[in-house]
Amino acid sequence: MGHGRLAALQACFLGLLGLLSLLSLLGLGFPARSSGGNQNEKNNRGRANE
Repeated sequence: MGHGRLAALQACFLGLLGLLSLLSLLGLGFPARSSGGNQNEKNNRGRANE
């Protein structure tokens, strides 16, 4: 019984990790790209103003 519980916990844990990784890729990937581009533009403008 204990081994079965461990296997179930491991499966749930791996499932949660998979969901978190997918959410992080979808949620952080696109905004990071767009904000990164905006930051580069701001940096370029600041250097040009200097």
